[in-house]
Amino acid sequence: TYPAIKKVLPVVANLPLSFSAFAETLLNSNTVNVEELAALPYMDTILAEMILEKRPYPSISVMNDMLLVELNATQLEKLYAHVFIPIKLNVGRIAIP
Repeated sequence: TYPAIKKVLPVVANLPLSFSAFAETLLNSNTVNVEELAALPYMDTILAEMILEKRPYPSISVMNDMLLVELNATQLEKLYAHVFIPIKLNVGRIAIP
């Protein structure tokens, strides 16, 4: 349902396994500052402040829903090449209907 995320996932999957190399190229959306965000493609100070006000993000889909109001899928794809949201893999659970 999120085309921009689907396009970025193969890129992320092909990154080196070294987390330090990964961390140096991407900004953590939950810890980045306004100036760093505002310097990214399609971002400005107002949108960067809006992102910071709604932190922390538990998943990329939560941030994606908020950003889709301001950016289109192509713009999101370029933005996601620069930011990430860490996830806690050990706390996930299967949803029971």
